[in-house]
Amino acid sequence: MSTENNSDLLFNNSVKILTDLIGFKTISGENNTTLIDYCDDILKKLGATSFRTYDDEKKRVNLFATLKAKNSINKKPIILSGHTDVVPVSKGWSSDPFIATIREDKLYGRGSCDMKGFIACTLAYAPIYSKSNLDRDIHFSFTFDEETACQGAPILIEELKKRDIKDGICIIGEPTNMKIIDAHKGCYEYTTYFKGLAGHSSAPHKGVSAVEYASRYVNKLIELRENLKKRAPKDSIFDPPHSTLSIGGIFGGIAHNVIADKCHVNWETRPVVKEDGVFLNEGVFKKEPYCKQIDKTNYIKSVYLFNDEFTNFLDTQIGLDAIALLRQLNYEVKLVNHSESGRAFLSKGLLKQAKDLANKNVHTFKNKISKETPLIGIEPSAILTFKDEYLKLADDKTAAENISKHTYLIEEFIQKEIEICNIKAEQFTLESKEIKFHGHCHQKALSNQSSSFAVLNLPKNYKVTIMASGCCGMAGSFGYEKEHYEVSMAIGEQTLFPAIRNTSDETIISANGTSCRHQIKDGTQREALHPITILRQALV
Repeated sequence: MSTENNSDLLFNNSVKILTDLIGFKTISGENNTTLIDYCDDILKKLGATSFRTYDDEKKRVNLFATLKAKNSINKKPIILSGHTDVVPVSKGWSSDPFIATIREDKLYGRGSCDMKGFIACTLAYAPIYSKSNLDRDIHFSFTFDEETACQGAPILIEELKKRDIKDGICIIGEPTNMKIIDAHKGCYEYTTYFKGLAGHSSAPHKGVSAVEYASRYVNKLIELRENLKKRAPKDSIFDPPHSTLSIGGIFGGIAHNVIADKCHVNWETRPVVKEDGVFLNEGVFKKEPYCKQIDKTNYIKSVYLFNDEFTNFLDTQIGLDAIALLRQLNYEVKLVNHSESGRAFLSKGLLKQAKDLANKNVHTFKNKISKETPLIGIEPSAILTFKDEYLKLADDKTAAENISKHTYLIEEFIQKEIEICNIKAEQFTLESKEIKFHGHCHQKALSNQSSSFAVLNLPKNYKVTIMASGCCGMAGSFGYEKEHYEVSMAIGEQTLFPAIRNTSDETIISANGTSCRHQIKDGTQREALHPITILRQALV
């Protein structure tokens, strides 16, 4: 059969087959079996042998068919490869996308170019191949879901390996404006996830916007994209000649007034040389602080965090700040189910109830707490029960004493880590801030304020002063009892309240005690921050 004498027939047959192929709604991810049946039927009638490979659901299928050489001289076979799927239909079609329509010598329909047009041509030529004196095998390779990460092709490749089909010449019929392309850009696809801390927009300093950090990341990608243009190889065959980078989408947030705690960015790069892929990986993942990854296999230390009842129910945000701070400093934070501290019972003289809680907590932690895995706490009056009252209340004195030796207020723990250079000033902001700190009475009695002072002074340009403020006046629940309210506020007015009122609005007030922070708020309408919240906000 001569192609010259049958060009009209060949053309008409190609158009007919293409018209039929367009009629199959083989959108990526959907069943393409009917199209494969159609192609397989044409090829089998011409004497081709074939096999199929499937996805897990047996709904999407690859076809690999062969017309055997009649006069084989061990030449490499030719593979004619095309994908059967098309992308979903978008708006803007003036005709049915799954009905082939010819207008002004052009055929319109979903997949007419990419790639049902090529498949139609191969099937139209197949009768010519079957009647020719072929000196090599001709393979027809039709795959599914190329438009969604080439899901079909890898399945087919594994089967080809099993059948030892290799060393062929493969022609992939992607539309190229009738130009033969013998090389193709690579492709890396990424989805980068960001996790922040949700909060209300009225207090943005209490949250961490994942969207904002994602935006910084996108800005870095744009910067790298411009650098890729400068790296275009000489005599590049591609248009454009350089590696490309595209931002596919940024997704995050749920409302105008909510700080987004989740966001992700879809992006891809198509390098013209392997070195550009390496360049991007270096630029994105190894140099920028917001992309620094914590080595989960090499923590500095593991710590158990005592989630006291005050933090758990009243000041949850501070607990989240503590966990985030420690994890970003590369400490493993462990949380276990435990009882409340018993501080509330102790403050009211309910020793039996407090003793029950002490025994429960000692039992919970006795095989966990050691020099290598200390217990740390946020609220001074709660965590210091392990170092004071538990030694007398607990039945297991040995375990209580061992836990006590390795129990720290969180500022104490961080101070110790600073002293051995596990935590450094370089990890924190260079911004200038003035901070006034009010210490908790329990901390003053059983520990000291120097640890809080050291922690707050860790950022190089933070100026910290410990207020000589005495007691805030709250004394646990004392200040909230009707008969004690006036006395409580009078105590606050002796020193603490006036000292806070004399500070500027820019001065940060800090207090690590729950009752102290509430008393300051009630007495001065100023919000006092826990040192850990301040330090977390200072991280870079």
